Amino acid sequence: MERGLATVWESFNFRTHMEAVRPGDAVFAFAKGVGIIAVGVAEAECEVIEGDSEDRIQSVDEHNSAEWRVPTRWLVWVDEADALPYKDAPKASFVDVSGENFDELRKSIAHHFAG
Repeated sequence: MERGLATVWESFNFRTHMEAVRPGDAVFAFAKGVGIIAVGVAEAECEVIEGDSEDRIQSVDEHNSAEWRVPTRWLVWVDEADALPYKDAPKASFVDVSGENFDELRKSIAHHFAG
């Protein structure tokens, strides 16, 4: 959160979802087993940091794969106790939730974090 990035290091599915992010898109952070813990707005498109760049959040020693990230302005970030539970979370690191089948999730997020 401090660096304003939504980041994935591991090998993950749906890279095209992350590559499709545009400035102004909503970004939701999910904590496995907890739920939605943050809401932000993408400030730029996805960037991929390869190799041992000093700009990486975590060193290559910690994560050998490329660092995929979306510059994000986080609007709200809560602890686990205040998270929005999400029992049916997809098993993926970055998922496009703009489709009709995610309407209820987006409404729940808006309602939960509106206060």
